[in-house]
Amino acid sequence: MPPTSSSSVINSPKSKDVDSTSKNSSDVNLVSRLFAQAKNALSPTKTTDHTVINDEQKNVLTFLQRQDQDSSTFTRDIDEIQQIEREKAIVISQNDMDKLKQFREDYLQKKSQKNTTADTFDDLDTQNKKRNLEWIIVLDRHIKQSNDYCVFVYERHHFTNQTTIGNTDRFFMSADAHCKFDSCTCEFHAIISENGRLEVDYSGKIVHRKGEHHARPIRGSRREELQQFPMLGATPGAVHLQQLKLLSVDNKEAGNRNVVGSSRSVIRKISSEANVKLHRDDDLDKSLRELKVEQAKKIFPGEVIPGYLQEISTDPLRL
Repeated sequence: MPPTSSSSVINSPKSKDVDSTSKNSSDVNLVSRLFAQAKNALSPTKTTDHTVINDEQKNVLTFLQRQDQDSSTFTRDIDEIQQIEREKAIVISQNDMDKLKQFREDYLQKKSQKNTTADTFDDLDTQNKKRNLEWIIVLDRHIKQSNDYCVFVYERHHFTNQTTIGNTDRFFMSADAHCKFDSCTCEFHAIISENGRLEVDYSGKIVHRKGEHHARPIRGSRREELQQFPMLGATPGAVHLQQLKLLSVDNKEAGNRNVVGSSRSVIRKISSEANVKLHRDDDLDKSLRELKVEQAKKIFPGEVIPGYLQEISTDPLRL
């Protein structure tokens, strides 16, 4: 028998073993790949092939999806929060105190007009009949310095009846509120002095179920502030992502969504309102015509503008 044929006979079983081993390895890789795909499909942090996010966005989503499964509830010691409030000795800024004082004057004036005659009250314009809740925005901004976990619902407030307001430690305003979360019994009684000193007395227990999110309605100056972004060309999605980045660690852990709103539809609605404000008329055709006239006045004003016109040409013989 020639050597070549002998070699082929001897190597034949080995080649079969190699083919079998490679086939088994291929099957194992296939099973592993399918298992990884199934695990990714069932995972709460799954990502599709067409989705690319950076590390910062991934961290935000991780917080929002509540990956920590050690406990089904979020809790904080109310005594620690009370201690933080006492140590910070929060003082409301002069700008915010001016807003509260102006609100107090408008409130007392409207109250006195309402108590006179029905005819006098009916003569008030519609703007004065709207509820001014700017005081809640001011108070919320300072309450979160000691408690950035709870979403508070304000029950009542009371202003001093004194005619003159100075810069003393006399009573100026009080407010009561409770947390909006279902299992939370935290509430507070806040007192503001004329000099802006804020004292908050907390009571109850802070217990939030993980996965439960709440937010106060976005109103007043906060709503107008968010409307500025769409007016400058930002999309609702970009505004929503920007607000998500402003969430503090306490907000993320406790389910407080005051910064971003209760859902994405809130930002979309605010953006829609901003676009409506840019309209000059409800009729789209008329609105565009009025915008055209306004732009024409800016581009071609009627008065003479001091200066001169300069023409630059690549043709040297042009007159």
